[in-house]
Amino acid sequence: MTRYTWHEQQWKSVETRLQQGRLPHALLLTGPQGIGKVEFAQQLAAGLICSQAAGTQVCGSCQNCNLIAAGTHPDKKQLTFEVDAKSGKVAKELKIDQIRAMAESLALTAQFGGYKVAIIYPAERMNQNAANGILKTLEEPTEKTLLILITDFPSRLLPTIRSRCQEIRFTAPSKQQSKQWLSSALPGVAPEPLLAMANGAPLQALKAGQEGWLELRNNFYSQLIAVSQHQMSPVALAAQLAKQPMDLLVVWGISWVNDLIKLRQVADISQVANEDYTQILSDLAPKANLQALYAWYDDQVKLQTLVQRSLNPQQLLEKNLLDWQAVFKA
Repeated sequence: MTRYTWHEQQWKSVETRLQQGRLPHALLLTGPQGIGKVEFAQQLAAGLICSQAAGTQVCGSCQNCNLIAAGTHPDKKQLTFEVDAKSGKVAKELKIDQIRAMAESLALTAQFGGYKVAIIYPAERMNQNAANGILKTLEEPTEKTLLILITDFPSRLLPTIRSRCQEIRFTAPSKQQSKQWLSSALPGVAPEPLLAMANGAPLQALKAGQEGWLELRNNFYSQLIAVSQHQMSPVALAAQLAKQPMDLLVVWGISWVNDLIKLRQVADISQVANEDYTQILSDLAPKANLQALYAWYDDQVKLQTLVQRSLNPQQLLEKNLLDWQAVFKA
């Protein structure tokens, strides 16, 4: 398993705790999306379960490693959104039945005599019953059991859950480090626009490059520009965008308005994340009301939560885009 260079500090933290016999029964991995929190958890679980290598390393050839690689190790559990076998529909929350099944498994003796590890993500999407259910497991840990909760939004977790976990924070690598890594992963592809649409998160940028998000992002920015210039109806655009991946649109919207705020305040193009749109952003910024830009940024952050729950994304987008157009009123 490859360890990302920007995780060095987090690995040192975990390995020190393990060497000193202070590894807790629950870890909370926090930080922005797309920087490898889930991958870190997977690697940590494999290292703890491996029967040959020391610490958190893996040998890659023992029976435990082979079972981990096949996804069938009985002492490693992973809990995320359920997918309906018939419709293929993905659930929007983690449910109490999943938590109960995981707790029952963790309560059993490890089949291979080592660690038992359970990974839960995104932890903030546990419904109320599931969140209450996980508290019992956190309060009554069994020996050599590690529960790893992963979230992009730790503030959305119950305080009682956060207080029972030791938090490990992850941050995005430097812009230069991200560019170098992404250029190596996607040779011949310009890394800057991919990193911009991923808010500097290299793994999210890699996914963007592999899945062709650049065209979708460019279309979205063109549409925002058209709305700001009163050349496109916010209501009509809302109907179009409601069919697009809302989580991505919100992230790109946050990046776009962040750039405008920076340019409106200090006019420093070196701070622009969307480098391929520097000139357009520089032209737009003086026309925008700064207070309205801040308000629209706040709305975008709120939208990250609302789009996960709303059954009517078009209605949310209509208000959001009308507010965006108002940013540029005289």
